[in-house]
Amino acid sequence: MFKNKYYNISYFFLFLFLFITYYSKIYYKLDDVDEINYLSDSLLLLEGELPSSKHAPGGLKTWFGTFFVFCDFLLNTIIQQKFKSVLDIIQSFDQIIFKHYENLIYIKFSLFLLNTILLIYFFKIDKKKSFFLLFLVCLLSPIFINTIFSGKPFFTASLFCAISLILKDKNKKLSLIFFGLAVAEKVEYIILINFICLNKKDKFNINDYLFIILVFFATAPWFSISILQNIKIQLNFTIYNVQQFITFEKKLLIYFFLLIYIFGIFFINFIKNNSSKLILYFFLFYCVFYLVIVSGYYVRWFIPLFVIGVYEISKLKFIQNNNIFLFQLIISIFLIIFNNKNFISDLEILELEQNKIYKSVINESLLVEKLNFKDYVNKREFYLNISNIKNINFFKDKNAPIAFSNSANIEKAYFRRHEYLAKYGNSETENKKYIINPNGLATNAQYWCNYLSNHAFMYDNKTKKFVKCK
Repeated sequence: MFKNKYYNISYFFLFLFLFITYYSKIYYKLDDVDEINYLSDSLLLLEGELPSSKHAPGGLKTWFGTFFVFCDFLLNTIIQQKFKSVLDIIQSFDQIIFKHYENLIYIKFSLFLLNTILLIYFFKIDKKKSFFLLFLVCLLSPIFINTIFSGKPFFTASLFCAISLILKDKNKKLSLIFFGLAVAEKVEYIILINFICLNKKDKFNINDYLFIILVFFATAPWFSISILQNIKIQLNFTIYNVQQFITFEKKLLIYFFLLIYIFGIFFINFIKNNSSKLILYFFLFYCVFYLVIVSGYYVRWFIPLFVIGVYEISKLKFIQNNNIFLFQLIISIFLIIFNNKNFISDLEILELEQNKIYKSVINESLLVEKLNFKDYVNKREFYLNISNIKNINFFKDKNAPIAFSNSANIEKAYFRRHEYLAKYGNSETENKKYIINPNGLATNAQYWCNYLSNHAFMYDNKTKKFVKCK
């Protein structure tokens, strides 16, 4: 009795420390600018547009944010009685969408709330707590914590997958649903499908596979709408990351390790010999090490291997019977290290942008925007709307083929936020902002410096200051 009470107290303080840390970083863009695009997808969906990250595809997370914004719209419409005409309703929609584009924190909070609910549910259904604790040890490590605490779907997908693994021997149908939701967040989780569908007797049931696919397409229907383009984007990520290698042999080796990683995880559950399985796991982690260190792939792309790895380790008896407090201590140390890092929030950066000295600033998108975007929109809009611009830019040929050019122009989806900011934002302020777009139809800092004749300031991530264009 005393021991259980002691455990409950320790878990209470662990959760308290975790959630305080998690929510305290809600105004911080910890990973990269893609977080802005993932959060904005909920607003695109509200307008009936395809999410910009449809290739990810960002499923329930996107719906959850959309529902949150729609409830805000209903509440404001009823309170202000803006339902006398269709025009009133659409204008009310405009104002609500602008409100959330201007401040994406509300949508980010909805994602954090969803992850909190999933984490508590995960804790509840894992009776022995070994998988739960190892899961947190892995994902709160310095390798992943920035990604996990960002507004991206990586944490959500990993939680759905972990819950599915716990439920697969308790409630198979519910397990299949949660796994389908995991794949709908991050499609790379599909390589773990055999861990969910195959039972202890290795009985193959095609209905289980089809049910997961059904849940996937029901949750992220936008993936199927442009499936060929989404596959093209996924392949482009893998090809782009090896362009730095000149020799064909090195490229071939990278593709070899990538294929071993994919097919190794997909078929590893068919191996029953523990020694052979252990050797394959070591080789899979070596593949990840090579792909991350040598070819520059993001380690976050390989989170599925780490999730299934800690799940397999958690089933060992000596892990289940011991190390509860050791794991809690490791998690606490990781959180302390994270909290002692010198981060700068987007609110602090915004305050720097609003300095009257900086008439024109060049920077990435922030979670909260308050500057004047009219000139940026006028300049950027023309370039994005050039017919077939994506293929012309990619193939360096004005007579490039037109296939996939429109669906590939996801920069238009990124741009939607700034259209609202330009129309309804602070047009009276002298502080004008120009967004750096490092990928696709790129406009880097030098592009804007040239356009502004060097009469501008650009934000330096290293010094945390604005420096004058040169």
